Amino acid sequence: MMKENMLSAEKESCQALFHIVKIYPSAKPKPMSELLDESELTTALKKSPEWEIYENTIFRSMEFEDFSEAIEFVNTVADLAEEAGHHPDIGVSYATVTLTLVTHDEGGVTVADVEMAQRLDNLID
Repeated sequence: MMKENMLSAEKESCQALFHIVKIYPSAKPKPMSELLDESELTTALKKSPEWEIYENTIFRSMEFEDFSEAIEFVNTVADLAEEAGHHPDIGVSYATVTLTLVTHDEGGVTVADVEMAQRLDNLID
């Protein structure tokens, strides 16, 4: 039951992020790559089984010992994202960090998102 509540809360968090993106769209630079269709995405995520598909995004949640450890991880993610030039949406709820990937300019998941998911997995696992 607790896991179902957490998943429901994560989905609500994703929905809230999309609402914000729709209200405040950013300038649209050159697209990073084409959208993956459902079959391509499912196949690509076999290398990153912890990531889940939600609407037009992929996301993964991680539990840490405490808030400080969660924020330390977020800072590491920020450094990696800056280096890659591709930034996940990050949600923090005490010791839980949820990373959501989507290529906003394309309106869904692209190869760039799957590649970033794999890079983030290397930090976690």
